[in-house]
Amino acid sequence: MSLKITDEVRYSVSCNADELFTNNSMALELKNDVLGSSPKLLSAKASAGNSIIKPYISLKYSTVTSIYNKLVLTFKGNYAVEFRVFNSGIAFRFITSKKGDIEVLNEQVDLDFPANYDLHVQQPGGFETAYAENYLTVSSADWNTKMST
Repeated sequence: MSLKITDEVRYSVSCNADELFTNNSMALELKNDVLGSSPKLLSAKASAGNSIIKPYISLKYSTVTSIYNKLVLTFKGNYAVEFRVFNSGIAFRFITSKKGDIEVLNEQVDLDFPANYDLHVQQPGGFETAYAENYLTVSSADWNTKMST
């Protein structure tokens, strides 16, 4: 995974020599602010994690091992972005220490693929759980178009 901080927070993801996502941007639009817009990096802290998670409701396993590398980028404006890289995936989240109530209006996450791939995705249209939705197979080019409309 590589990161670039310009007028946005941008990330790319690769596995071995294969690039999976290319130059994606991310932001969190709040009622009075946009986290990730014109970011000013204050600090970066890398660490590793290894924990056992015990789900409240066991489905396939009663415990899940979570092993990851973590990077927390702290920005001016009382927020941070935490990235976690696992053997089989990546995750990120915005963290804020802003005072008072916070109203999130929108989250912007790009998933730009360097080539056309078949994706197996769930696109719930309501309040169904992930277990109630069927997976659809769509091309990444078509899925990106659908997501931007």
